[in-house]
Amino acid sequence: WINYKDKSGEVFVGFNSIKEYPEKQHRLIQCLLKISDMIFTSKSKVQNFFTEDIENFFLEKDIPYNTDASYVGKSGRSNNFDFILPKTKKINPKLIKAVNHPDSNAYKIPLLSFLDVQEIKYDHQFIVLANDLEEKISDEFKEALNNYQVDVYPWSDRENWVKQLVSF
Repeated sequence: WINYKDKSGEVFVGFNSIKEYPEKQHRLIQCLLKISDMIFTSKSKVQNFFTEDIENFFLEKDIPYNTDASYVGKSGRSNNFDFILPKTKKINPKLIKAVNHPDSNAYKIPLLSFLDVQEIKYDHQFIVLANDLEEKISDEFKEALNNYQVDVYPWSDRENWVKQLVSF
């Protein structure tokens, strides 16, 4: 059996004989792998739910978009963006990153992506859609992105900022 100590947070196995050790160790490793898979799957599914919500919102508001755009930046590395709004007669193109947990450190990946493609996508507006339904957008998150002219749009306020997406 696999045991858990609530006080220390330890997961462990007990055994009576050293001969049991390989099998018990194998079970413990398998258990930890399953826990890790559940945590990873949970985080990626939540992000997928958020991007699906954004996509449904764009469809509902009749906003033209493409998903999963990728551009090679100055670093020579590929940068993925959740959405791109194409250029039209009325609007400049927009690159959008979705951030599900906009805490004080979550600005780093979107900001690096925007900075890396800035020279080749100089006519694009850079936007982060931040999910603030379960946790407040940290001031550090907003400030860091705004310092580089990256707009942060709170998801809870989407009915108000949607007009900005379809204007110049």
